[in-house]
Amino acid sequence: MKTGVIVYVTGESPWRENVQVDRFTAHPQLQADRIAVASDLEEIVDHWFNLTVKGVQMIKCLIAEAGEKNELRLTGRELRLCG
Repeated sequence: MKTGVIVYVTGESPWRENVQVDRFTAHPQLQADRIAVASDLEEIVDHWFNLTVKGVQMIKCLIAEAGEKNELRLTGRELRLCG
């Protein structure tokens, strides 16, 4: 079964310009066949659709915070995707 993770990044930091997302996605909790990073609801829905089209059967959506030192930190919270 293919698995996927969508990481929803919250916070005020302009993380897209400064954070090394590749280093973050090597986190042990993000063991999946495909990983996507989103910063708003529209991106979550787009990634969810794209992962589903690519045959991913189990998709989790985890919440991360953008920190002051240009790093992403998982909060331990997970969003439920349904539809």
